[in-house]
Amino acid sequence: YFLYLQKQVEEAELAPRLLALSTAMQQQSQAQLDELTGTEWENAARRNLAFFSVGVSLLDPAAAVPESVAEPVAAELALIDGAAGIALSPVMNLGSTAADGVMEDYTQYIPRSYYAGEESLERYFRAMMWYGRLTFRAVDEDASRSALLACLALQTAGGARETWERLY
Repeated sequence: YFLYLQKQVEEAELAPRLLALSTAMQQQSQAQLDELTGTEWENAARRNLAFFSVGVSLLDPAAAVPESVAEPVAAELALIDGAAGIALSPVMNLGSTAADGVMEDYTQYIPRSYYAGEESLERYFRAMMWYGRLTFRAVDEDASRSALLACLALQTAGGARETWERLY
C-alpha cells in the first residue's frame, strides 16, 4: 500500500513540481548567462544552464534546449539513455580545468522498482537521479561559481525556492 501511495504522489504531485522547478531554474540560468557573458563567470553560468536543461529534458523530452548548451546536453542525455557505465560528464566538465574531471556512473539511471515500465515515472526517476547524484564540487573557482549561481537562481527565480521546499 505504501509503494502504491508513493507512486501516486510522485506521478501526480512531485513530477510536475520538479518540472516546474527545473524550468524556472533553466530560465533563470539563461538570464544569468545573458548577463554574465564576457566575464569570468560565463562558463559557470553556461554549465548551470546545461545542468538544468538536462533536468528539463529528462522530464520533458520535447522541451527546447538552448542552442548555447545543445551539444553538452545532447551528449549527457545520450550517456544517460545508453546507461553507458562510468564516464566523464559532458555537462559537469563543461569548460573545466580540474585535473580530476567529474565522473558519473550512468548505469544508475536505469529505472528500477515501480519506476520501470511507466514512461512518466521513468522520466521522473532519471531526473531525480540527475539532481541527486551530481553536485557542484568545490574543486576550483569555476565550479564554486556554478554553485553560487545556482543558489542565487533558486532565490530569484519566481517561486523556485518555495517549489524546492515543497519537493524537499
